[in-house]
Amino acid sequence: MGYSKDKMNTHNRLFLLLAENKHYKDLRSAFDKLMDGPLWFIADKITMANIKPMPRTQRARDIGDYMALADYKNSITSAMKESQETGKAVLCANTVNDTHGICVPLIYEGKIFGYYGVCAVKEKPIPGIVNILASYTDIIILDIVKDMELSRVYELVRPRAIALSTVHTVHRLISSTLDMKELFPRIARLSLQVLKAEAVSICMIDKSTKRLSCVASVDYRKSKDMFKARQKPSYVDVKVAQTGRSRLSRHIISMPLVDDEVCGVITVRDKIGGQKFTIFDQEILTTLAEQAVIAIRNAQLYKEQEDITIGVIRALSHLLDAKFPRIYTHTEFFVELILMLGKQMGLEVKQLKVLHYAALLPDLGKLVVPEEILKKARALSGSERKIIKSHTIRGIEILKYLNVLKPVTPIILHHHERYDGKGYPDKLKGKKIPQGARIMSVADTFEAMVCNRPYRKP
Repeated sequence: MGYSKDKMNTHNRLFLLLAENKHYKDLRSAFDKLMDGPLWFIADKITMANIKPMPRTQRARDIGDYMALADYKNSITSAMKESQETGKAVLCANTVNDTHGICVPLIYEGKIFGYYGVCAVKEKPIPGIVNILASYTDIIILDIVKDMELSRVYELVRPRAIALSTVHTVHRLISSTLDMKELFPRIARLSLQVLKAEAVSICMIDKSTKRLSCVASVDYRKSKDMFKARQKPSYVDVKVAQTGRSRLSRHIISMPLVDDEVCGVITVRDKIGGQKFTIFDQEILTTLAEQAVIAIRNAQLYKEQEDITIGVIRALSHLLDAKFPRIYTHTEFFVELILMLGKQMGLEVKQLKVLHYAALLPDLGKLVVPEEILKKARALSGSERKIIKSHTIRGIEILKYLNVLKPVTPIILHHHERYDGKGYPDKLKGKKIPQGARIMSVADTFEAMVCNRPYRKP
């Protein structure tokens, strides 16, 4: 599998930045505690010589890490090959000393550029832990890519003396949305406004098929209200996409949209009043295209991050369901009730999304509560009740390394507070309790009245 020089440099930089990333170190620290100080490894390709130990985050062993890693290289190499074939994180086992580990592929734009994981784990990790480690890593890589994108743009975009007010307007308008359906029409109309043109089309290259297709177009020559996607890209669009070179003529400016490579084309046609396009217009469209690429890339990364977040939540929910049946946690009706209450109270779409995430994970902390306490049919003792009450704090400890779920944590932490201040863990009163937590508390109380519990009938 060959890579361009730029692609290899991107992969190498990602590899180095990952090892030094703060969130990645926090993640390793959390798994160190969970797995009792495993041995971490990292590799940039599948060869014995490239498998290296990573510095300890909690403690060091007397024996050197390189010497300790030698006993596990065969099982790690085997796991890396399996991971390369499947593109997924896998469990690895060392038959010599009956230990286990996890191998996670490092992926960027669908390509594996390295591997990392743990070995020397005495107890076999459950599959849910493998998925969580892989999902957390994907989110961290996306954050690193965002930072790299910002650095690259900062280095490449040189100050321009022309149309500074236009540049500011472009950035403000197209960066104010992360919805792709809104973004392309906004870029199209803005291009017409800035360049005083009659028609514009935006075409994008599909990553899987490599085909160029039109995603948005406006043609004021036919109708002032006309907005739709063209049937096919024009000859000019195709040529600019193939060569990566802009085109300027009296009646057309066509500009490639360039990320790491050409990802699309924006073309404007026919200046209002029959005037011809100039180098000045081309420079303005160049600036607009650069800003558009940033906005498109951010929208794509946001969508990818949102998909990964949902994957993490589903993995955590599955892990909880696998350990405890619904009777010991919450029913599916619990989520529906919370969302209905949220809509009735007029919450915005973003607030409802946060509330939905929280509703799927309120009992996450019960993963560390002894099973016999949860299933106990008799009254709990004082110490047992104290353990149960700690599950909200335990839940947010699991989530705190995932920044995208930060808005969820206050809801989970405080959904057992009471309006009169007699709840837990912080005895908050009234409106000091977060609104989402108050909604969840009402739903939780109602569900407790009408559903079976191990210790009483509904």
